[in-house]
Amino acid sequence: MVGIVLPAGKPHTGIEEVKILRKPDDEIVNNSAAMQDDDDIQLSVAANEVWYFKLFNLFRSSFGAAIKFGWSVPAGTTMLWVAPRHLGETALTEGQLDIETGSGFTEILVHHGIIKVGETAGTVKLQWAQQTAEDYDTKLYENTHMICWRVV
Repeated sequence: MVGIVLPAGKPHTGIEEVKILRKPDDEIVNNSAAMQDDDDIQLSVAANEVWYFKLFNLFRSSFGAAIKFGWSVPAGTTMLWVAPRHLGETALTEGQLDIETGSGFTEILVHHGIIKVGETAGTVKLQWAQQTAEDYDTKLYENTHMICWRVV
C-alpha cells in the first residue's frame, strides 16, 4: 500500500486530515465469489471520526463473472456510499454490496460516500470479489486509489 498523509487544512475548511491510498500493483481474483479484503485500500480510523471518501476503482471483469464491491468496518461504524452511475438510487450502507457487470475491458468506477466511526477504532477495508465464480482473472489495477478527508 502506498499512502500519503497531507497536513491539516485551515480550520475554516472543516478538513482535519487528508489521506490518499493507492494500489502499487494489480490484484487478481480468479474463480472466487468469496469477498476478500483488498491488499491496499485500507483506512485506519479512530473512534468517533467522520471521513468523506472518493474511490477510483480501475478494474476488469468478464460479463459472466461481474464484480462486487463492499466494505469491512469496525464495530459501530456506519457508511453511506454510492457509485455515480447509480445516482438517483438509494445510497448503500456499510453492509450492502455494489454489483457491477463486467465487459472484459478495463473500466473505471468511482464510489464516494461518508464514514462515521463509532466508539471502536479500527480499519475500514475495501472488499471485492467476482459476483459469480468463473475461471477468469478479475482485476483491480495498479493506481486504483481512494482519497479520504477527515472532517470535524
